[in-house]
Amino acid sequence: LGKGGDIFTLAGEFLQSGDFMAQAKFIAETANMTVTGWEKPAYLPKPTEPVFEDVEVALLLRSPLTEYLAERGIPIGVASRHCCRLNYGVRGKRYFAVGFPNMTGGYEVRSRFFKGCIPPKSVSLVKANDILADECLVFEGFMDFLSAVTLGVTGNADCLVLNSVANVEKAAGLLDGYGRIGNEKTEKQPSKNRRTMNILNNRNKRTSIFKAVALCLIAAVSFTLVSCDDDMDIQQSYPFTVEVMPVPNKVTKGQTVEIRCELKKEGDFANTLYTIRYFQFEGEGKLKMDNGITFLPNDRYLLENGKFRLYYTAEGDEAHNFIVVVEDNFKNSYELEFDFNNRNVKDDGFTAIPIGGFKRV
Repeated sequence: LGKGGDIFTLAGEFLQSGDFMAQAKFIAETANMTVTGWEKPAYLPKPTEPVFEDVEVALLLRSPLTEYLAERGIPIGVASRHCCRLNYGVRGKRYFAVGFPNMTGGYEVRSRFFKGCIPPKSVSLVKANDILADECLVFEGFMDFLSAVTLGVTGNADCLVLNSVANVEKAAGLLDGYGRIGNEKTEKQPSKNRRTMNILNNRNKRTSIFKAVALCLIAAVSFTLVSCDDDMDIQQSYPFTVEVMPVPNKVTKGQTVEIRCELKKEGDFANTLYTIRYFQFEGEGKLKMDNGITFLPNDRYLLENGKFRLYYTAEGDEAHNFIVVVEDNFKNSYELEFDFNNRNVKDDGFTAIPIGGFKRV
């Protein structure tokens, strides 16, 4: 051959290969040598521990998380309806974030400092009613979806959130039952996400459905370009009062007084949430909601119904004075003051109606 080298170089010329293990195996077989262990050892990946530890799911109440969402144009009423608060640990440290649930038990995770997912990752379907709606709107991410709800453009349609472009094929089967996907406005919106459109339109299966998904994703991307702080005349905050049936002036130790209340609103915005709290200035007693919750001073509790009842149980015969404050998520409040066994009130057997006042911040 006119080349220098050793036996391995010669074996490489026969094999036309520079692989040392292949050369050695050729030499062994040619010399009728039995050698075991030619196969490369299989290295099994070391099992990894879950990144998220001790995940806890809680209600999303007013907190730095809702302030973060408010900065992105999402009011607490919208956020608390569709999201939750996640408390979790990572390598021994505790964190909290906004969670958006998907259909397989996983969560999209967002905070001011973190963006991720608690597996399994999947799509999220938000139904307007128990049965399928005629129309389904599709969004790439849940922030797009929350923006659409805030703008009030979802109407009575169901909403499908992909949570990732990789979930397009999972979404296809869920869209089969709908008569309409997207709306006329989506076809007029410019697309910013070309990559998403190409992935959707190049699938071999369910081509027509994926094109519809692409149109809806155009709308989803456009929502991210629209700030909820634009000059849109959408009134969200309305004054309200709390009407209370008359209650007695006097109460004895161990006696429970029923306080019947009704929330009266001058307007109705679907995403308004109301909370209730109380503070006792004088006397000792306990205040309970009709759902069994016992109030702690200045702790806020979600007011689920417009008509509700409070039960105050006196723990002494002295004067009792406390306030009840109902607040909405737009910083409006209505305050009621209750006064029992007041020495300045004549004991004539009449009942009293608490004094209330509306405050707008």
